[in-house]
Amino acid sequence: MAFTDHKAFGFGLRLALAVVLCVGLTACAIAPDAPSEHSDVDDREPSALPAGPVTPNPYTQQRIPVTSEARALFKQASAAMEAQQWRQAEQLLLEMTEAFPQLSGAQVNLGLVYLALNEPQRAEQALRRALDINPQNLDAYNQLALLKRQQGDFDSAEHLYQQALAVWPFHAQTHRNLGILYDLYQGEWERALLHYRAYQQLQEQPEMEMTGWIIDLERRIDSRQTAQTK
Repeated sequence: MAFTDHKAFGFGLRLALAVVLCVGLTACAIAPDAPSEHSDVDDREPSALPAGPVTPNPYTQQRIPVTSEARALFKQASAAMEAQQWRQAEQLLLEMTEAFPQLSGAQVNLGLVYLALNEPQRAEQALRRALDINPQNLDAYNQLALLKRQQGDFDSAEHLYQQALAVWPFHAQTHRNLGILYDLYQGEWERALLHYRAYQQLQEQPEMEMTGWIIDLERRIDSRQTAQTK
């Protein structure tokens, strides 16, 4: 294929480091998301997307009060993560989770810190705490699914992605990640293609990389079907 798997959570970690710079500590979504809540989804062909207008992301619609102290701690922790000062980031985030237990985003970032420190058990605990605090935290579902995928637990990863899409079926990054799981790890190419197309459909402009993935996967599906009919 024209792409390789994400190594050592590098892709997920880069996305999350962009997320931590968002102003809303509890309502940052992994970009890119749907181009507009008023966009229409074409239901004339099989699709992984519901028909009709794209609804707002319920996670980013939440308005949980955040104090100036919480913002300051979050900013310091984000800077430490960007500098890969993981132990410093850990201490800042632990302080934040103790002082502001209602903020699920801090638990997500703590999980990412533990992933960077190669402490998967602690990472999973932090990510699950994030979901306990806020079951609409799409970042937590995706990061935990990536962890489960890395551990070879593909069924759990699939279930987590499906849970994320149950929260918001128009979350582009979840469609992308679930497509990768079906494509590279489970050999369910037809299902992967649906989610790749869903991801592409949710972009303001088609992504060249995803266009290549879709073309390649369509060719592999055709080749497999041809071989099966011989």
